[in-house]
Amino acid sequence: MNTRNFAVAEGVLLSTSPGFMASVRLRALESYHVKVKIAVVPLSLTAAEKFGEAVYFYNRMVESVNSVREFPYHLSAFLSALGSTIFYLQTHCSASGQFATWYAKVQDELMADATLIRLNNLRAEAVYSNPVNLVVNSGPKMQGNLTASDGSEFNSTIDHDGRIVWRFNNGGHHADDDSMTDWKFEADGESVLGFCRDCLSKIDHVLGDWHDVQKQSETTGDLK
Repeated sequence: MNTRNFAVAEGVLLSTSPGFMASVRLRALESYHVKVKIAVVPLSLTAAEKFGEAVYFYNRMVESVNSVREFPYHLSAFLSALGSTIFYLQTHCSASGQFATWYAKVQDELMADATLIRLNNLRAEAVYSNPVNLVVNSGPKMQGNLTASDGSEFNSTIDHDGRIVWRFNNGGHHADDDSMTDWKFEADGESVLGFCRDCLSKIDHVLGDWHDVQKQSETTGDLK
């Protein structure tokens, strides 16, 4: 069974585009940065490793959400790892007649699932074609004594490590503020982290279902 720790961050964000960080109109948004903790069920070693690899890179995405350099790297690695998990399961278990029977039942569901279709397409795009086009929404967290007024300004920059930094200026008072950041797919505005969590959940369900089939067969003595 998987357990998930939820860390919720809320704040005021600014809408910007990658590589063109500048002050724009403030708008209220919510950002949910969720790290995932898993307990991998006993599957084919490579399939379990690939799923764990995907979880690892998802958590690196959460940690690097304020980096315009690292976040896309980790997304690419996530798509490659999770998009390969079922392929690895097929390769390791294809000789089993029981697996062939089970997979024939779930294959149609997998091929009809819009989220998993997109996962496969994005994996192919990232691995064989181009980096996935993304848009980043970022803004100051407004921490401490920082308050916006008519004469105040927030300006963003990107430091040498690729991190988004917000700078506050109010009547000559200057201060740096932490960033509040979310990423979306350019094509339709869907949340990248939300999509990746959905993909993890769906693949986790498939792997768990196969695990249950194996356990049931061990109990009845039908494992082949």
